[in-house]
Amino acid sequence: DSTGDWSSDVCSSDLFPLLILIPLDFKLTVFQLGYGTGTAQARMGNTSNDLDDSLVATILKAIRAGYYHLDGAEVYGNERELGEAIKQSGLPRSTFFVTTKIPGDEPTNTEASIASSLKKLGLDYVDLYLIHAPFFASSDADLQAKWAEFEAVQARSEERRVGKECME
Repeated sequence: DSTGDWSSDVCSSDLFPLLILIPLDFKLTVFQLGYGTGTAQARMGNTSNDLDDSLVATILKAIRAGYYHLDGAEVYGNERELGEAIKQSGLPRSTFFVTTKIPGDEPTNTEASIASSLKKLGLDYVDLYLIHAPFFASSDADLQAKWAEFEAVQARSEERRVGKECME
């Protein structure tokens, strides 16, 4: 289900009474708390194609604790583990709000990046796809061109929403 309409039985569960949803201006609701897979869990620079089972287990614990807003990024090198944890949770895709990001340190092919992220995550779409940082851009025109690429990908429904972070 790609509607992103989290059912009341998931959101008002007796197990997770503090789960708060925040409605956003663009007809989207997001969980107030999210579980990030960067920093301590990042596998940056890891060229191994092995799945990190301990990382999958850690993310699965977060899901079982009620974290349904899951935040990843291509640069973290652990999108496969994030996707595997989602799969192993046994919960419907519509339960989750999944964010991932395109690297921002050098020019990157947006089409190839989202396709790669979706494949690693094992998902048909992400709820939010972000530009991680603007360091690839040497001009406003570079940023505007990247944004146009994001809008084109969003128009094909490979991502539900697009955005940017670390842009100041």
